[in-house]
Amino acid sequence: MLPGSSALIVSNGGQSNLALRKVLNDAGLYVRLAESCSEARIMLANSDGPAVMFSDTLLSDGTWLDILELASEGEHEVPLIVISRIVDINLYLNALQEGAADFIV
Repeated sequence: MLPGSSALIVSNGGQSNLALRKVLNDAGLYVRLAESCSEARIMLANSDGPAVMFSDTLLSDGTWLDILELASEGEHEVPLIVISRIVDINLYLNALQEGAADFIV
């Protein structure tokens, strides 16, 4: 990734994304946070696009599928990595088939 690149984490909040934020920060990425699909949409419209996006499976106003759609709307498609708190092989396969770049638990 280029210096100054950013990542967008779309998550319901809480402590669950602290480890991910630390890893991304340590890798030199500026990390922005959104707590809903609508907040992510606003952030994407008002800034340079992130180099990568991460999304919880369920959000207050949608799902990772809605974030995947947002990731493909801009000039350049942004890779989306779906994050889940549980191992679900069907969700994993569905995410990859729908176009997610990866899936992490």
